[in-house]
Amino acid sequence: MVCLAPSVSDSERGFSDTGSGPDEIGFYMDNVHALMVVNETFSYYPDPVFELLSPTGVLELKPTSPLILKGRNLIPAAPGNSRLNYTVFIGETPCVLTLSETQLLCEWPNLTGQHKVTVRVGGFEYSPGTLQIYSDSLLTLPAIIGIGGGGGLLLLVIIAVLIAYKRKSRDADRTLKRLQLQMDNLESRVALE
Repeated sequence: MVCLAPSVSDSERGFSDTGSGPDEIGFYMDNVHALMVVNETFSYYPDPVFELLSPTGVLELKPTSPLILKGRNLIPAAPGNSRLNYTVFIGETPCVLTLSETQLLCEWPNLTGQHKVTVRVGGFEYSPGTLQIYSDSLLTLPAIIGIGGGGGLLLLVIIAVLIAYKRKSRDADRTLKRLQLQMDNLESRVALE
């Protein structure tokens, strides 16, 4: 049998973060009078409270970035290592959770676009805002333009160096041929004399 605890207004609470319990609890059920007063204590703890994702309510993330939900009272100070079962949905997709005292770390599968974030714990449901997930392109447009421009400039420098090298080697070949021709002419003059 599952019984949802009735809500208690702030003025009626009168308990700290460690919780407190009324003296008696009971169950009203048809024709069952034995459980109207149960001699057990029942402890109330503060509800988990979550912060908005951003002041505008829309948080922009890349697909590889985890969602961090900040809050307080996420782990109740209840005895016996009791934990709350959290479920966080990005749109309709549940995400893998890691829980700490003040944060829920949510890692989701590949999604893009705008999705509502919903946190469910017990009978409590809260939406801290909307998540805008941008596609994770490998390179942005300015990076592509920069790489293309840098590559083009490097190509022009290489072509200019090759042209200068070709001219220098051609000039060196001409000088060598001219010197060879002069040497041949000088040898033939010496041979004729």
